[in-house]
Amino acid sequence: RALAASRSSRDITRLRASIPVFVGLLKWSGQVRRKAMGVLLQFLGYSFPIVRQATAQALYIRLLEEAGDFDLRSEDGIGSEVPSDILAEVLELISITPWSTDNEEV
Repeated sequence: RALAASRSSRDITRLRASIPVFVGLLKWSGQVRRKAMGVLLQFLGYSFPIVRQATAQALYIRLLEEAGDFDLRSEDGIGSEVPSDILAEVLELISITPWSTDNEEV
């Protein structure tokens, strides 16, 4: 339900409130984690800089908590693990990207 409400929303308050929910869902494995990560990646591409920035900050902190590889496989084996060296590159990219700007290249 939260997935549908956030995907179609243009309400910044609702979108910002849903970020911690989806970040929290990353603690679960399988399909739940894959869907939550998909929503967060969409939030990083939103037209609202404040949503992009809040998502980047929350995702950065959550990914720092990961020890080793980040498993994005579903229960049926679809997907893969993100190796720790790639995860380090993702963290660097999140940290250097100017999420709070109106820049279309973000």
